Amino acid sequence: MAMIEATARLIPGVIGNPESLTEESHTGGLLEYPVFTKPASWRGFQVPPVLLSGNHGAVARWRRERQIERTMARRPDLFAAYPTQQWDKKDRRFLAERGVHFPKPNTQDPK
Repeated sequence: MAMIEATARLIPGVIGNPESLTEESHTGGLLEYPVFTKPASWRGFQVPPVLLSGNHGAVARWRRERQIERTMARRPDLFAAYPTQQWDKKDRRFLAERGVHFPKPNTQDPK
């Protein structure tokens, strides 16, 4: 059943809003961020305060950082294959704080 559903989702028109697929865990090269539902506290587990803040920019950044962390921890092969040009300044800063550094582009003219 899961295979049928996963395959059917790739057929144009099956999903009403194609944008819904952009955050799937198998697209985009990084794993999906954690998802929380209500209540905000359940059996000692808390929803991160940033997700309750209403600050859409901060929520987007939190989600992106969790995607990066999850991919590094669970799928280092995907992390290594992720195109370096797709890391933005904030991603690079976040990665540098975790010991991941990228070579600086060569700005010298070859002679």
